[in-house]
Amino acid sequence: AAINELEMKLLLEQKVTLEGATGTGKTYVLAKLIEILQMPTLFISPTKNLCEQSFDKLRTFFPDCFVEKFVSKYETYIPAHTNANGEYVKTLSRVNKDLARRRKAVLEELDTDSQGVILSSTVSCLWNIAPTDLDGTGFKSCDGERLNLLDLFKKRWGDNFLVVVD
Repeated sequence: AAINELEMKLLLEQKVTLEGATGTGKTYVLAKLIEILQMPTLFISPTKNLCEQSFDKLRTFFPDCFVEKFVSKYETYIPAHTNANGEYVKTLSRVNKDLARRRKAVLEELDTDSQGVILSSTVSCLWNIAPTDLDGTGFKSCDGERLNLLDLFKKRWGDNFLVVVD
C-alpha cells in the first residue's frame, strides 16, 4: 500500500522523501517504484563510495537493464595553484581508463532508444560534461558549451524520468 501511495505521488509529479537509517529498505522501495513506473532513473549520491553502494544494489535489482555508475574519470586531480613558497604548481591529473570507458558507455546509452537506463552518479559529475566526451553520440554542444547529465536526460526523455537524491 505504501509503494502504491508513493507511485501515485510520483505520477502526480510530487516530490517524495524516504527517510530511514541504513539497512531499512529505502533502496528496495525505490527499486520497486522504478520497476512499477518503468522510467529511466538518475540516482544521485554525494560521494563516490555511496554512489558505488547504490550502483551495486541497483545492479542486483535490475540485471536486465543498463545500470551503470557515472563518476569522475580522474583518480587524481589537483588544480594548478601557487604553493606556500609562492611557486606555481601545474595541474596534476591522472585518468582512470576504466572509469573513462564507463562514462563513454553511459553517454552512448543515453543516445539510444532504451528505456531501461538506471544511472548512479555523484553530485559533482552532474555538471560540466566536456564536448569531447560527447563525440560519437547524437548529443551536441553549441560553441564548446558544457552540458550536464540532467540536460542529457531531458533531451532524451523530456520530463519522463526519475531523479533520486541519496
